Amino acid sequence: MNVYVVGTVVTNRLGHDPALKEGRATRPASIPRGTFKFARSVAIPSMVMFHWWDRKPVHYLCTGAIMTEATIGRKVKQLRAITVPCPQAVTDYQRWMGGVDVYDQLRLQKYSLQTSTKFVKYYKSLFFGFVDLALSFSTTFFCERCSLDDAKLWLCNKIRRQYNGVNKACFDIWHDDFDAGESIPATLGKRVVLRRPGQRSGKRKRTSRELRLAGDHERSNDKDSDDSDFED
Repeated sequence: MNVYVVGTVVTNRLGHDPALKEGRATRPASIPRGTFKFARSVAIPSMVMFHWWDRKPVHYLCTGAIMTEATIGRKVKQLRAITVPCPQAVTDYQRWMGGVDVYDQLRLQKYSLQTSTKFVKYYKSLFFGFVDLALSFSTTFFCERCSLDDAKLWLCNKIRRQYNGVNKACFDIWHDDFDAGESIPATLGKRVVLRRPGQRSGKRKRTSRELRLAGDHERSNDKDSDDSDFED
């Protein structure tokens, strides 16, 4: 098997090694952060399953992985940024999953061919999935100068903002006016933040006080209508 694949798995799947299952939800203090153990498949020697302790237990399944020790950065409130040891497959997973997350977000923002119709044959759905992938990334703007290592910096290409009296996209403002972040106006300060588009928030739930006031208002309206009936 000459294909390198790495991903997280759940422990209730058929064939999962019982020795790698972890029932504890969080890492105990007696286990150092970054501890891991792995098992190699007998039928497929290139397939490796391992369990790695971060803040919580994480289970991975990969093929063609090299179980060499690497490091990954984590942010802790008391200690700020720390370095945690991990297998090389964990760093590969964190680096490559960035593009998948962006694709999922972009696909949900527009019409998806794969999710629009259900097919009996699986390969038809797989084909339209690749079409969605091509359409999503064909209209996505990545900047080589702004991207860090393999993490792509994504900026919206839709004209939504007005800067200096001209309607522009965020991509144009960031590169043409801000010189890729080198010449941000001092008047803006920390108002310029690079972040991925968030999910659409739902309707805010009313508080108990608002519900009580709304109920009192409805009862008062009902009382007024009853009084008007008696006057007639």
